Amino acid sequence: MDSLKLRIADKDDIDVLVKALILSDIDEIENIETSEIEECKKRIFQEINGDFLNSSTYVIELDLEKIGRLRLVETDNELFIAGIQILPKYRKIGVGTKVLNLLIKQVLITQKSLRLEVQKNNEKAKSLYTRLGFVVESEQEDDYIMIKIY
Repeated sequence: MDSLKLRIADKDDIDVLVKALILSDIDEIENIETSEIEECKKRIFQEINGDFLNSSTYVIELDLEKIGRLRLVETDNELFIAGIQILPKYRKIGVGTKVLNLLIKQVLITQKSLRLEVQKNNEKAKSLYTRLGFVVESEQEDDYIMIKIY
């Protein structure tokens, strides 16, 4: 893996961000209703437009190719990973680990806590987070809230 980069998303990135977000739950974008895609585009546009408080959406790039989405919510004391999605073609090659390690380094410098939410049925993601030092802090109906332990 050569050059991994996170950069603030703009309106030219909406299509890849929508694709990454939708494909986080399914394998084929063709299986999605047009109305769902339009709702997702609207949400991504709101993210990019700054409509969500303290939220930033990034494009994950690998060798200048757009391969995923990262959404962070930052407060004075915390960096919350509100979403990380990698296109299927780029999964299982260490991209997620590399992105998370960048965020871990950032919070070590800023002395903030690092939290995330993961669906209970997403064992692969939970396993990755656990391997990187996250532990379950609390439980919701379908999700775990995890925090990075130092």
